[in-house]
Amino acid sequence: MGNQSNSDKKTQNNPFEFFKDMKMPSIDYEALLTIQRQNLEALANTQKSAMEAIKTIAGLHQEYTKNVVDQANQTLKQVMSAKTLEEQMKIHGEAVKAGIQDWMKHTQHVSKHWTESSKDLHEDMGASIKKNMKHAQDFYEKAKKAH
Repeated sequence: MGNQSNSDKKTQNNPFEFFKDMKMPSIDYEALLTIQRQNLEALANTQKSAMEAIKTIAGLHQEYTKNVVDQANQTLKQVMSAKTLEEQMKIHGEAVKAGIQDWMKHTQHVSKHWTESSKDLHEDMGASIKKNMKHAQDFYEKAKKAH
């Protein structure tokens, strides 16, 4: 009881005396910064991969559009040089059929590329998150032991 009142008197004289014997956990700030740096690098890499996929798909669309315009000009020349209405209709019908088939192939190619890119992005992000969670867990365990 005497120690308690003696301690109370010390605290009244110096309010920080109470905290003197408290142990604060030591934090490895360098390890914490490393974890955050790795998180930012993973995010940057993911964004870079996504932008590359978008750039590739935009290029595919640009190439497809150019081919469609070229094909339309060629078809128009063929239709204009046809002698009869039947020939014009046949050329036009074949061009429409070929155009639809090209569009289907293009759409499938773009979809396949997008699916593969998305799968790669998800796998990379999942691996990065798993790795960073392990680092965070190790960091927490170290901090707990230091306390």
